[in-house]
Amino acid sequence: MEVHDFESQLRTFFASDPLCHGVVLAGFGPTQVASRAASEADTSKEDWQLMLDFRVGESSQSWTLVHHAQASAGQGPPKDIVHAVCAVVKQTGGSLAN
Repeated sequence: MEVHDFESQLRTFFASDPLCHGVVLAGFGPTQVASRAASEADTSKEDWQLMLDFRVGESSQSWTLVHHAQASAGQGPPKDIVHAVCAVVKQTGGSLAN
């Protein structure tokens, strides 16, 4: 039940975070991912994979976002995860200057 609640919160924050506009959340959850045939997998440069290491009873969860050979990771509640993931996908945020 906790996993479904967490997934529901992720979907809600994804739909309401302005930074996520233009990003499509597809194949969300273990059943959708498992049922997707390998021939249907999108191998384009637009394809990202979000993996969650869900720990029962924890409000903050670990996540990893994989895009080809690159990965980003973090930890947080659903709202922070969604915002961080959308920022990475859209490549927004600060930059460093020398």
